[in-house]
Amino acid sequence: MGFVTLTGVDVSPDLRQATVYYSVLGPAEQHEATSKALHHAGSHLRAVLGHQVRLKYLPRLSFREDPAITTGQRVEEIIRELHRQEGQ
Repeated sequence: MGFVTLTGVDVSPDLRQATVYYSVLGPAEQHEATSKALHHAGSHLRAVLGHQVRLKYLPRLSFREDPAITTGQRVEEIIRELHRQEGQ
C-alpha cells in the first residue's frame, strides 16, 4: 500500500452512500494494492466511523482514486516537455 491522502468525499442526498476520493504516491503497483486494500477495509472503516460519530445514517463507503491528481501530473509532464523543447 502506498502513501494515501484523502482528497474529498461526496455524500449522496439520502446520506446512505459516500464516495471517498484518495490519491496515492508511488508506482502503479502501489496504486493497485492501495485500491484493493481500501475496498477490503471499507466495512471495517465504516464500523470505526460508526463508533466515533453519531449520524442518522451510516453511509456505505466506496473508494475512488482522485482523477485530478493524475491529470495534474500529466499536465505538468507536458509543460516540462514543452520547456525542454523550447530550450533546444
